[in-house]
Amino acid sequence: LTELNIDTRRALHTAGTARERVSSVVAVSFSDDQFQAEIIAAWLAFYVEAQKSTELRRLLRIYARRLHSNLMSGLTGILPRAEADRVAEATAALIDGLYIRRALKDGVPDAQTAIALVEDYLETKLNGRSLP
Repeated sequence: LTELNIDTRRALHTAGTARERVSSVVAVSFSDDQFQAEIIAAWLAFYVEAQKSTELRRLLRIYARRLHSNLMSGLTGILPRAEADRVAEATAALIDGLYIRRALKDGVPDAQTAIALVEDYLETKLNGRSLP
């Protein structure tokens, strides 16, 4: 979680527009450091264990809040808050779902395809809107 947080903060810092902020969060989620077999397996184990452990559930909530907050940091510059909230929630679900599909070897074969799928969703929701 610490490495993911550092990478995300670094990417957000270099993003120039609200739309770039959203894309940077997506890109970090599927970066070479994150979207690899060992890390994906660790995430799946983490999700399972969080159902049994109060401490791990707390960490999972922190991760979920950070992901949501990071997505919202860009989306609220483009969409009304309620709509941004829905798009952030769906984007987070897509990211998590693509990790699961990759772990099961049943879905997305590579990071670039995963990024493209999430970006396609975002484009449909943002309708080409882009504000600073």
